[in-house]
Amino acid sequence: MSTSKNIQRSGIVPRVAWLYVLGVLSWAAVYFLAGDRILYFEFINALAVYFFIPLPLMFIFAWRKGDKGLGLANALMLIVFLALWGPLFVPNSGQASNGAETFKVMTYNLQGNAGDVNDSIEAIRTEDADVLLLQEITPQVANALREHLSESYPWQNLDPRPYASGMAILSKLPMETLQFEWVDRWNGWPQVVQVELGGQKVTLINVHLHASRPTLPSLVEKAAANRERNAASLMDVIAQVSQDGPVILAGDFNVTHLSTVYKTITTQLDDAWMLAGFGFGHTFPADADPPGLLAWKRGVPLPQKIVRIDYIFHTGDLLPQDAYRGVNLGGSDHRAVVTVFELAGK
Repeated sequence: MSTSKNIQRSGIVPRVAWLYVLGVLSWAAVYFLAGDRILYFEFINALAVYFFIPLPLMFIFAWRKGDKGLGLANALMLIVFLALWGPLFVPNSGQASNGAETFKVMTYNLQGNAGDVNDSIEAIRTEDADVLLLQEITPQVANALREHLSESYPWQNLDPRPYASGMAILSKLPMETLQFEWVDRWNGWPQVVQVELGGQKVTLINVHLHASRPTLPSLVEKAAANRERNAASLMDVIAQVSQDGPVILAGDFNVTHLSTVYKTITTQLDDAWMLAGFGFGHTFPADADPPGLLAWKRGVPLPQKIVRIDYIFHTGDLLPQDAYRGVNLGGSDHRAVVTVFELAGK
């Protein structure tokens, strides 16, 4: 009887292994062919990196079983992983410095009234960035920013809104606000400002795109289509303002780097994290440092920092010297993203 059970087990495990491999490779085939355009696939793509967690064990299993076919399938999975996430682990020390003046930019979703604005303000002071691009700014949060940060950041463009749809840009550098007419739906109306650095105008755009939720198919499709229109609108504005000099686009995009929106943006802009950061760089959901295993989101325990949805993009006439996640003192469910830039050609 025990021998029969062992035979059954020895047959079941290889089948499970092959089902796993074929499942992941099937996902990869669909992704490379269709991206996130298939309904609900954006949610699968957002968590796809975790499909590869068992891969080291799969290599060991194939080697011990002497299964060359499974070994080759595992190698193909490894190639897929390296193609999609490998660039995040290329050692980066930033782009070559030319000795020009540097400045630090920080994007941070403050989580509106649900966050602790005092802890967020302390995190902002710790990072000491030159320009802050902030999302989910309610009237109460705006009042706190004005009260506690006006001395450090005398130039402030505050656009508070209820229900955490407000935006804010705070700067140590003199800045001018540019006006554009935005269409479609935004989680917060984009803000566009210009600062002057080293004799050049630098344009900064603060954005917050709507998130999708796995609800009715029509709502998921509508949210995805709206984000793609948002991305196209941003590219049109960037084409205009880039004539004046370097451009930085930052904020909470609510998409991962496998999304159509990300691909649209990176046709014109570089992702500073890819050039000067290291690792997955996941920013949501977050809890206080040092991190535990879980972050609490509306009373629901979730794994900490499972996706990267907060970005700093830039034109090629800026050289990112360093990119990292800002300290989190528990004030928000996002980690801030910080990049140190240098002007190119100076």
